[in-house]
This record gives sequence, structure tokens and C-alpha cells, in this order.
Amino acid sequence: MKPSRFKTLLLGLLAGLAYAFLIMALVTELHKNVSITFIFAMPLTLGAIPVLLSTKEQLDTYRIYLLLPWGVTLTLFLLSFASGFEGIICLVIIIGPFLVLGSLGAFIFRIIKLKSNAKQTPLYSSLLLPLLILTVESYFPAKDQYYKVVTIIEVNASTSEVWNNIKNVRNIKSAELSTHFVHLIGIPKPLNGELNKEGLGGIRSITWEKGIKFQEVIKSWSNGNSFTYDINVDPNSIPPKTLDDHVMIGGRYFDVVEGGYALKNLSENKCLVTLSCKYRVTTNLGIYSKWWADFILNDFNETILEVIKKRSENDHLQATERELQKIRGISYNFNQVFEKDKKELSIEHNHHNAKQLKQFEQFKNLDLKPFKFSILKHGNTTRKRWVRKIDGDLREINLVEVLVPVDTAERITDIETGKVAEVIPVKGTFKFKAYLFKKRSSPGDYYYLTENSQGLIETRIGKARDTVMYESVGVGVYTVLDHVEREIEKIMAER
Repeated sequence: MKPSRFKTLLLGLLAGLAYAFLIMALVTELHKNVSITFIFAMPLTLGAIPVLLSTKEQLDTYRIYLLLPWGVTLTLFLLSFASGFEGIICLVIIIGPFLVLGSLGAFIFRIIKLKSNAKQTPLYSSLLLPLLILTVESYFPAKDQYYKVVTIIEVNASTSEVWNNIKNVRNIKSAELSTHFVHLIGIPKPLNGELNKEGLGGIRSITWEKGIKFQEVIKSWSNGNSFTYDINVDPNSIPPKTLDDHVMIGGRYFDVVEGGYALKNLSENKCLVTLSCKYRVTTNLGIYSKWWADFILNDFNETILEVIKKRSENDHLQATERELQKIRGISYNFNQVFEKDKKELSIEHNHHNAKQLKQFEQFKNLDLKPFKFSILKHGNTTRKRWVRKIDGDLREINLVEVLVPVDTAERITDIETGKVAEVIPVKGTFKFKAYLFKKRSSPGDYYYLTENSQGLIETRIGKARDTVMYESVGVGVYTVLDHVEREIEKIMAER
């Protein structure tokens, strides 16, 4: 009676597990599992075992045999993790070769068995393949190999703001850390990094989750620009079972030996931060171990750089807001300007439209807290804008400052003769300020234009306009007035 396919597959699964644990025991004794035999040779044989135990008739359904090695692998990994034989980090790193090569082994051995005419094929000798490779591999001890990982991030903040957040990365909160692959596979998250002193010989004390602590000893320092450090780790200080033996920092197979930060200024408030790490791997896995080490270190470095980026950009926003608050208070000097203009007008003459001017009294002393402040600058024209964030009648204030440099001559014409009576050179800079107030209760804007030396030029409320006519006028003030009003209109059109 021929065995059923189910029994054969179950037998193949159990035989594969028994064989895998046997090879693992031998590899552990000789190589501590970081070997070509364990990661690349054994999966091929695991894929072959169910095929060897099957009849040719049972091999007609090839899909089951391609996927059965996955069952062997996943069961093997589950038992290894549950028993503490392997940690999750190592299992994640090696699961790819196990799944791919297991299916490949099943595929190759199925074809060979189906094409073989012998009743008993010599394929069982393939079970010795890992042992053969293990014997050869034992003559080639793993050598230390050193590589470097460089991780870069762009930060929207000044180099001085970023520098402060690089030197010390204290009290990292969970909310500051975005989800990364390295943490999903069990690598502890960073908690704190603190520098005891700046310059050569300074020590950054680093703390991770699960009680991991180590030191970064500063070996080069360029204040505000870069520093490098050696990493000192005492593996005995790390709590047992915190990290897999094969990825333990300062362990037999892996270590991060040095690192460094560097800043590159891109603009006034933008820079690049580079975090580099030099690490050691001691295995015979070559490019495969390097690829995983590069990937994991780069992913972890991104975690640190993202914290630095968030903190630096937040510091920059707070500094900008403080500066804006300072500017906001200094810039809004309408009360001072208004009182000065009123005083000069009363001395100069008394025929100005006092009724219209009186309406600007309401804007002298305003609480600017409900307003959002912004600045727009084009050439010699600056617009400072306050927009109300909450409901209120006064919805917007604009202060447009126009600087007009002049180097010309003004001709004074005799009214009776129409001839030029005098040519007066005009050289200097006129400083105009236009205040524009927008109210919800008023269809028209309130407009107040003044010049630094001359004083009030004109006021407008909606379409009602009042221009001040002085008995004595500063030379050149009214000559540039058209230019000033064009500049005001231009920048007010910006949004």
C-alpha cells in the first residue's frame, strides 16, 4: 500500500526539522551559526528532504513541494525563537535565503528525481552537502572586515540651531520616534545622548532601551561644524539576551567602532547633517552580511537624525516666532508716528481736515495678540502685515515701508516768468510709511501716508482723500510720491 501524500509531506516536515536541528548543532559547535553552511547550504537540503521521501507519482503536484520548505523553515524558526536558540533579529536576517533556497532545492531535486530511471536514486548523498561545506569552511576562519555607512538628512534650520541638538540629544520621547524597521525586529530605541564637555576628550554617554549603555569619546572637534568619536562598549555591561549574540555591539561578530557628525550649510536656514559610522563584521558571509549591516545601521541612523531634525526645526520656529514677536511690537509704532504728525501739523498750520484725521485715533493703541504677523520684502519695499486670527471688527493692519534713494536735481520754476529760477541738488534717501487698516464694518480702507522728515502726506478713508499742503516742503518729497504709491500698490497686491 502506497503512503498517502499527506503522510509523506508530514514525514518530510518532521525529517526536515530533525535534520535542521542536527546541522544547527554541528554549526553552532564550530561556527556559532554565522556560516555559509547554515544560511545557504542547509536550506537547499531542507527543500530536498520532502522530495527524497516522495514517490514520482506524488511529485506530479509541484506547488506543494515548492512551498513545503517554507513550512519547515517557519516551524524551525518558531521553535528556535521559542527555545531561545536564535533571536528575532537573526531570524529576520536569514529568513530570505531559507525561503528562496528551500524552494529552489525542492525544485531542482524534484526534476532530478522525476528524470531518474533508478528505483532508488543516489540523491540521499546530497544530505551530506552541508557537512562537506562545513568541513571546508572550518579551514577558512572569518576575518575582520571594516565598512562605513553614511546617512544624510536635510534640516530647515540654521547650523547653530542644529549643532546644539547634535551635541546633546537628551530625553528622547516615544512621540519623537517614527516607526522604523530596526525597531520592529527588536533593536532597542535610543533614549538619551549627553556630552559632558565640548572638545577633544569629551564623552557622550549614550543610553538605549533595555539597559544598553556605551560611550562615544571625542577624538576630533571643529566647533559648530563637525566632530568624530570612538565608541567604547563593554559587552559585559549589556544585560543578557538584550541583543542576539550575532549582532551584539562589541561582540564576536559585529561592532561599531567609530562615528561622527558633520554639518554643511546650504542657506541661512537650511543645512545638511551627515552621520557616519564605521563598523566591523567578522563572518564568511561577505556581501550578504555587509548589505544587512548597512541597511540596519542606516535605518537606525535615520532614527537619530529625524529626532535632531524635528528638534532643530522646532527650535528654529520658536526662535522665528520670538523674533517676529519682537518685530511685531517694535514695528507697530503708529501711536508715536500719529502723535508726532499731529504736533507738527498744529505748528505748521491749522487748516487741515481735523475731522478725518481724528478717525485714526482708534488705531493708536492696539492689542496685537489676536493677530498673526508676517513680513514680505521686495527690494527697498517692506510690507508688515497683521491679520486677525479670531473674530473682531479690525481684521487687518498693513504697514508698508518704502525707502527711495535719490540722487538728482530739482528745478524750481518762477511762476510769473515760467523760467527755471533755481536748481537744487537732491541726494539722500526718503523714508515713507503707509498704514492701511481694514475693518469689517467699513467698506473702504483707512490709509495713512507719512514721510520721516516731512511728516503726514495724506490720509484716506474709502474714497475720501485729504492731502496735507505744507507752507514749507522738503525738496524732493513730492517728486517721488508717485513712485512711492506705485510701490505700495504693487506690494499690497502680493498675497
